[in-house]
Amino acid sequence: MAEDTSSEFVIITTSVPPTAASTMLREVLAHATPDAVPSGILYRQAAPSVLLGLDGTEDSPAITQDDWDRALSDLQRSSMQDSGSISLSDIESRAEAHRGRGHVPIFIADYAFHRIRNRV
Repeated sequence: MAEDTSSEFVIITTSVPPTAASTMLREVLAHATPDAVPSGILYRQAAPSVLLGLDGTEDSPAITQDDWDRALSDLQRSSMQDSGSISLSDIESRAEAHRGRGHVPIFIADYAFHRIRNRV
């Protein structure tokens, strides 16, 4: 007698009505055009990010390599167009080439961006 190894899965879906905040966010994003967002970058991460503290003042924190990578990634994901900006892997390749020649690579990212605030 053959052993039955089949499994049965049940998928349950529920409909959750949108919150006022999610509805407002959809409306804001629907109106986010290059004319409305001159920087071309609309940062919309809900969780706090090191990016928001990097304002170029002397109070800006020193950050780790992981924080820097995450901040650059956040900016690139928030771009409203294919900006053709340099990728993290390109930066790492260039840095490695400089290290190979005995240099200390320093990359400065000077981005203007807009963000959605968490208040109405």
